[in-house]
Amino acid sequence: MKYNFFFHKPSILSQLIVIITLTILAPLIFLGLTTYNSYTQNMENTVISTNFDTLNQADQNISNILGDISSIINHYDNNMELEIFLNQNYDNKLEKLRVTQKFEDHMNIFLATTNQIYVDVILVGKNNEIYSTSTDPHNASVSNIYRTYWYETTSKNNHVINWFKFDRSYFTRNENRHMIVATKNLLNRTTQESYGIIIIEIYEKFFYDRYKEVVNEGEVFMIQDSQGNIITTSDRSVQLAYNSQYRTIKIESSNLIYNYLYKDEEYLYLGYNSSISDWRFIKLISTDKINRTISVLRLRFIMIFLGCAFFLAIGIIIIVIDINKPIKQLTKRIRNNFLHPVSHPSNYEDTSFINAFTSYEVLIAEVDETVNQLIRTHNDKLNAELYALKMQINPHFLYNTLNSIKSLVWTNKTEFIEPTITSLVKLLRQTLQNPRDYITLAEEIELLKHYIYIQNIRTDNCIQTEFHIGVDDLTLNVPSLILQPIVENAIFHGIEPLGKIGTINISSYRQKQDLIIEVFDNGIGIQEEKLGTLLLTMNKKSHHGLNGIGLANIHQRLLLNYGKGYGVQVNSKVNIGTSVTIRLRI
Repeated sequence: MKYNFFFHKPSILSQLIVIITLTILAPLIFLGLTTYNSYTQNMENTVISTNFDTLNQADQNISNILGDISSIINHYDNNMELEIFLNQNYDNKLEKLRVTQKFEDHMNIFLATTNQIYVDVILVGKNNEIYSTSTDPHNASVSNIYRTYWYETTSKNNHVINWFKFDRSYFTRNENRHMIVATKNLLNRTTQESYGIIIIEIYEKFFYDRYKEVVNEGEVFMIQDSQGNIITTSDRSVQLAYNSQYRTIKIESSNLIYNYLYKDEEYLYLGYNSSISDWRFIKLISTDKINRTISVLRLRFIMIFLGCAFFLAIGIIIIVIDINKPIKQLTKRIRNNFLHPVSHPSNYEDTSFINAFTSYEVLIAEVDETVNQLIRTHNDKLNAELYALKMQINPHFLYNTLNSIKSLVWTNKTEFIEPTITSLVKLLRQTLQNPRDYITLAEEIELLKHYIYIQNIRTDNCIQTEFHIGVDDLTLNVPSLILQPIVENAIFHGIEPLGKIGTINISSYRQKQDLIIEVFDNGIGIQEEKLGTLLLTMNKKSHHGLNGIGLANIHQRLLLNYGKGYGVQVNSKVNIGTSVTIRLRI
C-alpha cells in the first residue's frame, strides 16, 4: 500500500491554524522586532548618557584637586618673603640650615590646612638652592634640573601652570612611583624677572583612587593632556609600564566614536574636555561588553516571545477547532441540500478548506443568479405596471369630448370641429400607439396645449394658461403625460367650481441637478382636511384624468423612475389656489 502523506490535501483545521497563526504572528514578530530594536537603541543611549555623566563627575572631582593645587601655587607665588628667601645666598651654613628648616616647616604647616592633598612642594631658587616638603628628599642636582625639558618648558610659559607626567620623582627617593607634576615660574611683580620655580609632585595613584570606583570591568578610563600624553589611566598595564606605545594616543575631535580601536580591540569612545584645564577625560567601553549585554537582552526577548507564542498557539488551536466545526457542517449542508449531487466514494470526506469555499462560492453563484432573476422579474413587473397606468383610459373623457364635438355641430360652430378632433387624435396617438416612456418637455407642453384646447371647447373658453418654461429646459427628457393629469385636476376641482374664468400658470426652474415644474391655478383651493387626506393617499392608485393617472399615480411613477426624494408635492389655500410641484432628476 502506498501512502501519499506529504501530498495529501490539508484539512480545514490545519489551513485555519496556518492562516490565523500567520495573521497574528506576523504583526507580533514585527512589533517584537521593533520593540527590541527600540529598546536596544534606548539602552545604548542610556549607556552613553550615563557614562558622560560619569565623565562629568570625574571632571568635577579632578577639578577640585587642580583647584587646590592652583591655590598652593598662588600662595607661594604671592609671597614676598619667599622671593627674598630664594634670592639670598648664605655664607654661614648654620644660618642657612636654620632658615631652610624654618621655611620648610612653614610649607608643611600650610599644606596641612589644605583639603588633605598628599603632595610634595619643591622650590628651586635663583640662589641655586632646592627646598622640599618631602620627608625623604633626594639630593637632586640643580644643574641637571636646568637641563630638563620640563624646566625649559616652564621657563618659557611664565604665567601659566604647566603639567607633566613623570615616571619617577626628581626630588624624592621613591623613584618607582609615577608622578603628576605641576610647575610654575615665580616672577617679580615689578620686573617680571624669575627668582625661581615651584614644583608640586602628586602621586598618580592619588588621581587613580579618585576615579577607579566608576570604572567597571571591560572599561578603560584615562586623562589625556593637550599633547596626547596619557597622564593617568585605569589600565595599569599601561600606566606602570615604561616606554609603552599606549602612553600617547591620538587626540580625537569627536566626543563619541563607535568601534574605536585600542590595543587591537574595539571600544565605544567617549570624550569630555576638562572645565578648568587642557586635559581631556576619556572613557572606553568594550564593544564585547555591550554585545554581551545585548545578547542577554536578546535571550530574554526570545524566551518571552516563545512563551507568548506557545500560549498563543494553544489559544489559536482552541479557537480554530471551534471555527472548524460549523464550517464542516456548512460544507456538508451545501453539498447535500443546495448543490447538484456529486458522486464520491462512500468513505470520501473532503475536508479541504479550499474545497469548502469552492462549494460556498458555487452556492453564492446560484444565489446570485436567483437574485438577478428576481430583479429582472421585479423590473418587468414595474415596467408592466407603468404601462398599465398609462393605458388606463377614462371613458368619461372620451364621452365628454365627443359630446363637445356634437354640441359644435348643433350650434353650427363647424370651424372648431376639425381642430378639436385633431387635438383628440394627437392625445390618443401618444397614449395608445406604442407610447414612449420619455419625451422632451417641449413635446409634453405641446400635448398639454391640445388637451387644454379641448377643455376650452367644452367650458366655453373659461381656462386661461400661462407658460414660463426655460428655453434650456424644453430639451430635457421627462416621463410622458405627467402634466396633463395635474392640469385636469386644476380644471375640474379648481377652476370650474369657481364659476368664472380661471388661470393656470405652468413654470419650470432648476435646483442643482434637479428640474422643478410647478402648476399653479387660482381656483377655489383645497380645504385643509381634504388636503391632508390627499397627502396621505399619495401612494395609492387613483382613477382621475385622461389616463386614470391621478396625482398619486404620477407620484408613484416618479418614485419608480428616480427614487426617494423625487415626486409630487401639493400646497393649497382656500379661495387663493393650489400649487402642484414636480421634482425630476436631470
